[in-house]
Amino acid sequence: TWAEVARRVAGIAGGLARLGVGPGDRVAILALNSDRYWEAMYAIPGMGATMVPLNTRLAPTEIAFMLGDSGAKVLIVDDTFAGIPAALAGQMGGVSHVVHLGEGPVPAGMVGWESLLGEAPAGFGDAGGDDVAGIFYTGGTTGRSKGVMLTHRNLLSNAAMIIPAVGYRYDTVYIHAGPMFHLADAASTFAITNVAGTHVFIPRFDATDMLAEIQRHGVTNALLVPTMVNATANHPEIGRYDISSLRVIPYGASPMPDAVLQKAKQTMPGVRFLHVYGMTEA
Repeated sequence: TWAEVARRVAGIAGGLARLGVGPGDRVAILALNSDRYWEAMYAIPGMGATMVPLNTRLAPTEIAFMLGDSGAKVLIVDDTFAGIPAALAGQMGGVSHVVHLGEGPVPAGMVGWESLLGEAPAGFGDAGGDDVAGIFYTGGTTGRSKGVMLTHRNLLSNAAMIIPAVGYRYDTVYIHAGPMFHLADAASTFAITNVAGTHVFIPRFDATDMLAEIQRHGVTNALLVPTMVNATANHPEIGRYDISSLRVIPYGASPMPDAVLQKAKQTMPGVRFLHVYGMTEA
């Protein structure tokens, strides 16, 4: 329920405060998609700190650069990336604590996600407006990646634009199939919450897993890139899954071959395909 979610988010913020995180501090996240990742995306800005979602495809040296460049005080990892702190020994800048949000045992020297739960810190929820909510790194196509500082107002105004453009509403069921570190998915992260819709999570994109979850939860919306659309439309067993609940699939990030789009419209005839474009800086 939303009440339970709100309690957990406030409690996670309280745990981060006990680790010394305060307004303006940066907290990096290196993890696959999950409900706990979603909690972090609200707990960190909610306490006035700044989240730094890291690209899960980066090499360790690139991660080390971003940790130092952002001035991250805490690093949050899941089971997949639990070995990164050891691999970056002596190269983690000002990181003083590593928090483990995975489902497996908490590695030695890390703080468990559930152990953070406690009382909300003083002033929780007071941040907003032009306070920096997150630092999002660009692809670095013209040099090193640049950390783009986006405010609460930036993220919420973008969500307010996305809601009517895609048609999100209270009965929307959105699946996080794209990576949550990317603003393409984050736009819907905040939009779906604002309309009190439902979030469904898969760790990473896999066409079979996504089709199964669409059928299981009655998913209405997903945001995909053309390669994901292609993998889904040409899935050999797509006909076995009931995906009639799907309404809209926004797509972008790279050119969409016409043949792929036509195939997708044939295999998913009830879906509206919406071409979107955006920049980290915008």
